[in-house]
Amino acid sequence: MLADSGLPLTFWAEAVNTACYVQNRVLINPRHKKTAYEILYKIKPLISYFKVFGCPCFILNLKDSISKFASKIDLGYHLGYSTTAKAYKVFNTRTKAVEENLNVKFNELSSMKIPANPAEFFDLEKITFENTDVKTNSAGPSENSSPDYGYEIIIPQQKSPQWEEQQMFKTAVKAQPLLPQQLLTKVAH
Repeated sequence: MLADSGLPLTFWAEAVNTACYVQNRVLINPRHKKTAYEILYKIKPLISYFKVFGCPCFILNLKDSISKFASKIDLGYHLGYSTTAKAYKVFNTRTKAVEENLNVKFNELSSMKIPANPAEFFDLEKITFENTDVKTNSAGPSENSSPDYGYEIIIPQQKSPQWEEQQMFKTAVKAQPLLPQQLLTKVAH
């Protein structure tokens, strides 16, 4: 979770706490066919408020006295859930502190972007793209082959004809709109 979020290693304890919190409410014990939370409290846990760990968020600042025209929004990152109140744990980038707050809006989609240095997270040699064909290299190494994995990537050199300029619009069918009288006769038949 911590590697996917891109947060520094100083938040490893928050990542572990959040993982335990989520697992206690989601993973089902095969012996009892219930979650750990359900066994302990005898009710099903709510999981609709779960958010992506480390996603950027906007914190409504109601504590500090701010001038009339100043921004009341602080930027932060989601770090977990409060165990004592109905609140989220967030890292406030303005105050550089972890705080619990309920007035938070999350931007979960922005956390799905590719990290700045992808080589740290996975091996780039194993990636294939949708527009490439991967073939096994049995004839020996070539300029496009990888000696470690024994495959060759063949990249198509020309565009598909369907995407050439104006090609996809040449075959469009131009249908005439039906008048109300024609609609009634079609429905009657």
